Amino acid sequence: MIKVVTFDLDDTLWDVTPVLERAEAELLAWLRLRCPAAVAGHDLQTLRAMRLALVRAQPTLAHQITRARQLQLQTLMAQAGLDAGAAAALAQEAMAVFLRARHEVALFDAVEDVVAELHRHYVLGVLTNGNADIYRLPLGRYFTFAYSAEALNSSKPMPLHFERTLQKTGAAPAEIVHVGDHAEHDIAGAQALGWRTVWFNRHDAPWPGNTPPDAIVRDIKALPAAIRTLT
Repeated sequence: MIKVVTFDLDDTLWDVTPVLERAEAELLAWLRLRCPAAVAGHDLQTLRAMRLALVRAQPTLAHQITRARQLQLQTLMAQAGLDAGAAAALAQEAMAVFLRARHEVALFDAVEDVVAELHRHYVLGVLTNGNADIYRLPLGRYFTFAYSAEALNSSKPMPLHFERTLQKTGAAPAEIVHVGDHAEHDIAGAQALGWRTVWFNRHDAPWPGNTPPDAIVRDIKALPAAIRTLT
């Protein structure tokens, strides 16, 4: 019997690519107004490359997406001549601009209706590698818990997200189903701990992994029925 349903967020409940593109564009526009020297000679592509290089140079940032971006911003401010205190303060303002835009998501069709329906029958949780906070969204009222890579300093398919869920809910592995779009991070990660899995495959792609999921849905509206079949 299924008692708990957990969700990935990005590319499972909404399309993350346009969200990030818009958030980065808004951040760059803000920086060009507030501290143009910090981004002189930069565009979105060079800023992304700089951030990736920063993470490669500091492996401790691998699970800390927000911290990596904030350190990048502080570095840009310092290179523009701001002292450490001013650079940190302005970087914090800039991060607020980015995070506001990062949470302006467009849910896939029927997501709220489906989540509301599932909430009536199961305990719902979020397991994400991204830095979206479900509790900043109206949808958050349906979720009992949320674990992010930043909070745990660990990313799926590593087991910590799944282990924390077991501790939080007291459910047996076979009583939990995880819903996500990523074959390795979501499906293989949950399968490793004996969970049931539903692959959200909105592009109708061939299964790219090893052990297939328990169910596949292309339309989120099919999710409640898919979970009922597992029960």
